[in-house]
Amino acid sequence: MNSDKDNFLCVSCYSFFIEKKVKKSIRKYEMFEYGTHIAVGLSGGKDSVVLLHILKKITKDQKIKLSAIIIDEGVENYRNRGIIIALDLVKSLEIPFKLLSYKGLYDTTLDTMVEIKPLGKSSCALCGTFRRKALNFGALSLKADLIATGHNLDDEAQTILMNMLRGDINRFKRSSKQPNQLHKKFIPRIKPILEISQPEVVYYALANNLEYLDEECPYAPQARRNSIKNFLFDQEKKHNGTLINILRMQEAILSSIEGNSNIDKEFFECEVCGDLTDNKNTLICAGCKFRGEMKKKKHLISL
Repeated sequence: MNSDKDNFLCVSCYSFFIEKKVKKSIRKYEMFEYGTHIAVGLSGGKDSVVLLHILKKITKDQKIKLSAIIIDEGVENYRNRGIIIALDLVKSLEIPFKLLSYKGLYDTTLDTMVEIKPLGKSSCALCGTFRRKALNFGALSLKADLIATGHNLDDEAQTILMNMLRGDINRFKRSSKQPNQLHKKFIPRIKPILEISQPEVVYYALANNLEYLDEECPYAPQARRNSIKNFLFDQEKKHNGTLINILRMQEAILSSIEGNSNIDKEFFECEVCGDLTDNKNTLICAGCKFRGEMKKKKHLISL
């Protein structure tokens, strides 16, 4: 297997190479320390499966407690397969887990949400709002210190470029790689495989015989991210190193901006559900705002 454009490694050396890169990222960004309880967002897809496998392997001597949060968003003919894979993995690795569902948390499913979603809101953006809420709820119930997500290098580069194209300086500045305790109800996030590219993730899964859901969510083609994804894929293919250069560029910009940390971000408790929101004008979180809009639309449809 090839670790980069010019070098080839055997299966065991390739796995060691990837695990070493992850360890380096964890140390560089000071993601966690000895004795931390980490809840891994586990979807059953390649990124989260590889993330959990690597963390289990590299933290065994650090007294790190690992848990998993598995979320059923409610996507018919798709989600169940990923959940089965996730459950098989936590069982084989002997990792405690929390299984949550949109139906149980929000009394609806993503399929239903998409049918009545607010005008101009993509399915992925809608799902992301509720998934983040669910992950935080799950981590709080597990009493975890951190949430680890399977965002890889491709994901990070796409997000950085999307924020730049939107002119969203606040999100650009908030994308710190170090975990920050912003509020007692907010569990900090870490991204241990953020410097591992998508092909590297796939090769690692193959090298370690890891089963994962190898199909795209049916709502993914609607995402704005796809055009950015295709553009960056083409650029990385033509100019090796494009993705990591984007990540390094963001780090350089943030280090030169005074007050780039998101520690001073202010949170308030949502007046509807009690979750956190940074909307000081209405004191209603994005999830409750969307739910209110969807209820109105559903009522109008039924008239």
